Order: sequence, then C-alpha cells, then structure tokens
Amino acid sequence: MIINLEKKQTKICVDENINKTIFVCSHERSGTHFLMNSIATNSNYTVDPYLNFDLIPLGDTVNFFSASHVKSFVDEISNIKHQNRKHGLSSLIKSHHPSYIFEELFNNQSFFFFYIYRDPVETLLSFWKFMHHWSWHEGPKLDTPLKFVKTEPEGQMQRYQRKSYINIFSRWLNHLMEWIEASKKFENIYLVSYKKLNLNFDTTIIELLNLLEIPFNEIIKPSKNNYINTIQLDLSNNDRKEFVKYIDENMSLFPEIKKLLS
Repeated sequence: MIINLEKKQTKICVDENINKTIFVCSHERSGTHFLMNSIATNSNYTVDPYLNFDLIPLGDTVNFFSASHVKSFVDEISNIKHQNRKHGLSSLIKSHHPSYIFEELFNNQSFFFFYIYRDPVETLLSFWKFMHHWSWHEGPKLDTPLKFVKTEPEGQMQRYQRKSYINIFSRWLNHLMEWIEASKKFENIYLVSYKKLNLNFDTTIIELLNLLEIPFNEIIKPSKNNYINTIQLDLSNNDRKEFVKYIDENMSLFPEIKKLLS
C-alpha cells in the first residue's frame, strides 16, 4: 500500500502595490523579529505571515547551498501574476543564513537586505538560553554560557554554516563579518544596529522607510509579544563575569567590529 504524505502548505502575502522584496537577516537572537515587526507595523509589508527562509518549511523546495537556486525561488515568489496584474511579495523574508547564498540577488534594487546585529554578550547569552528552549538537538545544551560559546557548533544550528568553526563565538563573529564585508560591496545591503533601533527607534525606522521610499505619518513601535522568547535559566554573578570577560578579550582582537558594535 502506498500512502501520499502531503506537505503542509507555505503561505505568503502579495500586493500589487509592492515592488521591493525585503529580507531581514541576522545571526540568531540578534533582534530579527524586532526589526521585522517594526517594518511591518509602519508599512504595507507584513509578518502575518512572514516567510521563514529555512529548512522548515522550504527544505524540499530550495537548495540553500546554491545561490542560483535561491535566486530562482525568490524571483518566482516576488513576481506573482493574478488577473493579469503583477503582485510583489509583501511578506517579509526572515533568514539566519550567511550572505553568500544570496549573492545573485545583491546589487539588485528590487531586493533589500537588512542585517541586524547586536552586542555579542546579549546575543550569545540569549542564544545559550535559546538552545534549552527546544526539545530537539538544536545545539549544545550546557550549564553556563561560557562553556556554550567555547564549544564547537553542533546539531541543527549547523544548517546556517558554510563551514565548521572552532567554537560558537567564532561562528557568531564570522557570520557578522561576512555580512559586513558584503555590505561594503553591494548597495542593497543595509546594516541595522539593534542598540540604535531600540534606543532611537523613530529615527532608525524613518531612515529605513526612506531607503525603501515608503511614505509615513506616525511612527509606531511594535509590542514585544510577537517574538520567540527564551526560557529563563539561573546564572550566577561569577559565571556571568567569566562569560563577559571572555567576550571582551576576544572582541579586543577585532577593533573594527568592536567599534561598530559600540
């Protein structure tokens, strides 16, 4: 007996008034949903639904290691024809992948990439907690964040890597550096500081809306309800101090990145 197992459908929103496809990219736990919700709240783009550009739900549809295949897929969903009218993709695209998989979409003003970055202490502390959120093996579940960042990446987190890294701190650093270098080469990649977005929200969002040529009146900061929250884990003062010291010592080796983050 043969049984046909049907795949759950992926939903996206399209709009005939949309002519730019927007990607919100980041390392995990860098404020991805904060930026997505901020754009959606102040424009005709939407996160209900957004497109999760990941193995789930697109693993049998997109070859994430082929830039040409990624381009073909994005071209297709960005140009939907209905009743002889072209509709652009109004669903925001979320991705934690490295920049190289999108290289055939760079320098094309039909596609905008916003890469949000965050202080490594905040990012990696949240990432440590995030591992414990899932019942599956997303990555190492260790009892302190210092042990976590000094451990090699493993488990499902490796789907966002082109190569192996000596530890999770190096994985974070390389992800950020690759996107920074890409932003220097291509005009449609924009770096967004989580700190600036959080502390100077109106100014930051206005800058992004101007880049997208989106008119606005009142700027609204989204609520924090529509995020992926981590679980709470106990952390002693000493463990936190050792973790912060490790991050600071390693960041001192990369003054350009440290300056950007400050």
